[in-house]
Amino acid sequence: MKLSILVAALPIPVIFFRTKPSEKGLLPLGAEMSDEEIAAAEKKSGHSLSEVNIAVGWKVLRKHAGFWLLVSGFLFVGVINGAVSVNMVSNMTSVNSNGTEVVTGGHSVVWAGYVMSLYMGVVLVAKVALGWIFDRFGITGGVLVGSCSCLLACIFLCFPTTFGGRSSQPHASVPVLARQPSERPS
Repeated sequence: MKLSILVAALPIPVIFFRTKPSEKGLLPLGAEMSDEEIAAAEKKSGHSLSEVNIAVGWKVLRKHAGFWLLVSGFLFVGVINGAVSVNMVSNMTSVNSNGTEVVTGGHSVVWAGYVMSLYMGVVLVAKVALGWIFDRFGITGGVLVGSCSCLLACIFLCFPTTFGGRSSQPHASVPVLARQPSERPS
């Protein structure tokens, strides 16, 4: 099975991915400039256009708000992908741990699957919509809308008890209840 997936997927990067613009019949960025234009641009900027050498030290970075915004964004994405996303279904259903059933959301696995399918469908459509928002309102607007909507979605998905859908523990007031396997919900 894994070998067939590899065989089916391998031609895609081999056929479509390239490392240099010339491999696709294109010129590198700035290659259409004449030698005089390149010399004028190099003189104006004070550095060579053929090489990029950017050295920014830690003293400069740690004082820049954009750097810390980037770091917090990486942290936020890491928490969402590493903690929230992988536990959404278990937060909506019951989990057995060493013979003890831990009731988190109390929903059936099928119901949790429906919610996750809906979530993935919304993600699919929202990526296109977020692209339009980035085009229309720029990077700041896109990042704000995307981050806020992602945060709200993850917060709502962290709370397993819902008003819609049936729950085997409708009166659970705490997020996690433990019961012995011999006990059955009413």
